[in-house]
Amino acid sequence: MSKSMQYQVLTSKYHSNVTHLNHEIVLMERTQFYSEQKTQIDAFGDIWVMAFADIPADSLKLRNGSDYLTIQGPIGVFVGQFSLVEWKILAPQITWKAISSIHPLSAFWTEKTFLFPWDYNIPKNLQECHQLLSNLSKTEIKIHRKSSSVADKTKKYIDSHFDKNLKINEIATKFNYSWAVMSREFQKTYGLSPIAYRHRLRVFKAMKLLSTGCDVTFALSESGFDSSSQFYIHFKKNLATNPQNYCIKKLIKSIT
Repeated sequence: MSKSMQYQVLTSKYHSNVTHLNHEIVLMERTQFYSEQKTQIDAFGDIWVMAFADIPADSLKLRNGSDYLTIQGPIGVFVGQFSLVEWKILAPQITWKAISSIHPLSAFWTEKTFLFPWDYNIPKNLQECHQLLSNLSKTEIKIHRKSSSVADKTKKYIDSHFDKNLKINEIATKFNYSWAVMSREFQKTYGLSPIAYRHRLRVFKAMKLLSTGCDVTFALSESGFDSSSQFYIHFKKNLATNPQNYCIKKLIKSIT
């Protein structure tokens, strides 16, 4: 992709402007709408995300272990590959900017989430991202609600196999867990079920493939879905829209 490209994704739950700054970095500017206060868990799989916002008072909290941190003012949040972040949304509308990349950062940043002060500058390439991550003062966020070796082993296996023909009950058998214990420990540790987590990773891999030029059929197959109906159901559940609305082949236009 030799020049910047952009498209919009407009749903009842969010409005997004997506810009491919170059072949490395994607910039998303999003306003999210909420009809009520809620908690929201984000997990982006093998995509890392760095989000920036100037948060008004009494609008947003971020889970840190068993407690919540109040988020306010100009702030950045880094969510590493295969990490999670849980928000408590208190305002009817949140506006933020985020950069992400299909290119991995150092393995050091995998499964890490942290906060950092934002100076209103946004990195525009991988080198600037590395410099920011290396030099900033940051607060690491605990993504576990509790300590659980059962949940950790389950998550690592899902992370490595989510786009394969993976049946969650086979993980329980592999590690000699009961299905009930494994599912309960995962839910208590990460705030969502192992099945929901696997679906989320698959959806975001599909979104990544669509945004890099793949068609819908290829994206659903490569992300691990075995039927188009299941793919459409889970894509819409997680992203509030149909896959075609992220298909860059149909939506892209050059920025002049």
